[in-house]
Amino acid sequence: MRGSKAKMIAELEDKAREMIAEGRKIRIMMSKQQDPV
Repeated sequence: MRGSKAKMIAELEDKAREMIAEGRKIRIMMSKQQDPV
């Protein structure tokens, strides 16, 4: 029980990191579109 709970938490943390990384990519793309250099 305890081990599976830790595994679930680890998977959620991985998903959260992926979402944060995607959000950063989107922000960078948006800022590039707003500022034509």
